[in-house]
Amino acid sequence: MSPHLVETITFWIALCILALSAYNFFFHGGMPGTRTAPAIRRKIVEIIKADYDARGGKPYTVVDLGSANGLFTRDIARALPDATVIGVEINALSVAWSNWVKRRRNLRNVEYRKMDLFQYDFSETNAVVMFLLPYHMDILSRKLTEQAPQGAVIAANKYGLGNGWKANETIKVNTATPLQEYVYIY
Repeated sequence: MSPHLVETITFWIALCILALSAYNFFFHGGMPGTRTAPAIRRKIVEIIKADYDARGGKPYTVVDLGSANGLFTRDIARALPDATVIGVEINALSVAWSNWVKRRRNLRNVEYRKMDLFQYDFSETNAVVMFLLPYHMDILSRKLTEQAPQGAVIAANKYGLGNGWKANETIKVNTATPLQEYVYIY
């Protein structure tokens, strides 16, 4: 392979990485739009459903922080049709897409909010799911300490909460998605 071709390929790879980073920074609050692995989504839905069932059908609210295109939010909504499921996402295009798909799938128990997840009020929440970066987990852990109701289920994919939070359970999930294998349940 010629040196010029290697330089050209390297340039385009670097440009793509830079463009993706800029997109994440400007449109996703610095968070990458990485999907939660299907096996992890199923495991978290199973845990939340068990909590919902244990509460005996009382009003139940689940919040998906950084809901992106709403895939995980819709999975939860289908599994818990009597619960309220809220996707919180900063990207207006992702919220618009999520709402469009929600209408097409006729999901009435889902709502999407275009907002910074650090502005959300957790005081009426029964369950929170998230797949965020470690830096965001540290900030979020402080807010959850202040606002999350006693007994709320908090499920974190890949990275656990910081600032003294200790997971009640750390579950290893067999998944084909690289670098996603642990779920932290609080």
